[in-house]
Amino acid sequence: MKKNNVWDSLTMGVVLVRKLDGKKLLTMALKTLAGAVVTLVPMFLSAIVVEMLGNNMEAEKMVMLTVGNLTAVFLICAVYAWLEKKNELETECCIQEYRLLKSRGIMQMSYAELESPAFKESLARIHAEESYGFGFPLLLQCLEEILKNGWLMLICVFLVPILTGFGNIVRLFLTVCFLGLTAALSLLVAAFVKKANDKSVAALQETFPEHIIVNDFLTYEGGIGYKELKDIHMYSFQPLLDDCYQKALGQMREYDKTGAGMPSVAEGLSLAVRGIVLCGSFLLVILLQHYGQRPPGVALLTASCIYQMSAAISASAAMISHYGAAVKSVKKYIDLFKKKTGKSGETSNSQIFRTKDGEQESEQTAIEFCGVSFRYPDAACDTISDFSLKIKKNQRIALVGENGSGKSTLIKLLCGLYSPEKGEIRLADGLEGISAVFQDFALFSLELGENIAAAMPKETKNREKEIISAVTQAGFEERFHTLPDGIHTLLNRDFGDGVDVSLGEAQRIALARAIYKNTPVIVLDEPTAALDPLAEYRFYRDINQVMEDRTVIFVSHRLSACRFCDLVAVMDQGKLVDCASHEELLKKKNGRYFELWNTQAQFYQ
Repeated sequence: MKKNNVWDSLTMGVVLVRKLDGKKLLTMALKTLAGAVVTLVPMFLSAIVVEMLGNNMEAEKMVMLTVGNLTAVFLICAVYAWLEKKNELETECCIQEYRLLKSRGIMQMSYAELESPAFKESLARIHAEESYGFGFPLLLQCLEEILKNGWLMLICVFLVPILTGFGNIVRLFLTVCFLGLTAALSLLVAAFVKKANDKSVAALQETFPEHIIVNDFLTYEGGIGYKELKDIHMYSFQPLLDDCYQKALGQMREYDKTGAGMPSVAEGLSLAVRGIVLCGSFLLVILLQHYGQRPPGVALLTASCIYQMSAAISASAAMISHYGAAVKSVKKYIDLFKKKTGKSGETSNSQIFRTKDGEQESEQTAIEFCGVSFRYPDAACDTISDFSLKIKKNQRIALVGENGSGKSTLIKLLCGLYSPEKGEIRLADGLEGISAVFQDFALFSLELGENIAAAMPKETKNREKEIISAVTQAGFEERFHTLPDGIHTLLNRDFGDGVDVSLGEAQRIALARAIYKNTPVIVLDEPTAALDPLAEYRFYRDINQVMEDRTVIFVSHRLSACRFCDLVAVMDQGKLVDCASHEELLKKKNGRYFELWNTQAQFYQ
């Protein structure tokens, strides 16, 4: 980090910590002050013992004084231990607040931004840096060390002139000169240490991508879990994964050859300078004795304080390098969210309209696509091209087509996850009037009621009737009665004694979530992909009974849904190529739908 940015980085870290947890800074300051005092305690005890021995103090008085000193040390250490425990708790809370800040940043971004390759690449690189330790926890750790060393320097700079004596001008002059020389030498070495650490960090960051990707995705501690182990055992993937990991380790060993040497040399030089400073400080106190005698214990304490000040300066330099790297990683996260969230929502509201109240057409039309076009970033052509379609209220429509025809993209546009580049999407009830069951829906490791109502347990208890009604309408009633705790049953086994559900049952829960929302429009993306033919028939039968007063859009590769629909919209290469009832489309022998239908039908004949 550039010299003129060191102060900015330090300020930014402090401001961020204060924003996340105001108590943390106060606790950190008190804990580091107590830590600095504890570091100096052995020096004071040594000085007191030397003083007692030098004065030929009686044994009884020495014992009493020692007990008193130990009592004071015990109290200081007890306070430090209490502050350390409190600081640990505050640190963990602060880290969790930071994680929550990141999660909120991602959740506030538009879905289109989250899916962009540039954002994914930036996020992966930031995650790589944090996985290797250059993240917010390191920021807190370095900030604590910098504060502690700062306290040590302040205390020592304050004590040394007092210990050497203000009364003698010559003693004061010699002390100030030596302190200045020590500080200058320590700062020069500190600058060298910082430069060496900066180069080491830069060399380390070059190894991030390969090593972290392997660590995150090809190890059990990273992306591999019990689900992946089935394929690893079945197809003997272990040798391949081992080779990939060894390649990444090879890169790390290259770093050891190129990036780890300079910090070692710098640290060695720093230790050498500390030794020189210690010897010089003893020479100083010997010289000062010629200009006024000072007690031996005071002389020893003076030399120790000068050495401790020099060590604190060198240690701070190393910490500043790592602190700067940590701040950079954190700043990348914050800047990424600011850049993205500043744009989100700017185009979606301008492209998705609610039909004006009073228009006669709005009484019959639920959704209208008006010349909608959309292209993914860096794509060669439009994924959706000049798409126009009108869907009436309470109508069931099937959206069909081959893979890549644009069905899922169109649904994401309808749900407001993407914004059309051209055209309009008019919704009679706005975006809040749509619920969807996506093909890749998510069930969280929460209670069943929480998954359906998106509400806390206390709230789900008050809404139990509505939740059970949605469960019943979604066809999950039979399995629901076997659950040990009803709507309070924990799904999955990530947090203890949860209940695993099949993919088909999970799909019913996702459908119950959409029913519970009670919107006039429901989108079902590949709703029967995980079901056998009999279960598929029951699903469509139940849907027809439950959703008589709703507009339902089916997106499916399996055309069996078309028999239950009022209208079938056929897509090909992002365009609407045909739209009519199932029976009418089958009459068009040369039509795209006729071809798709008969291709699937031959496997059931």
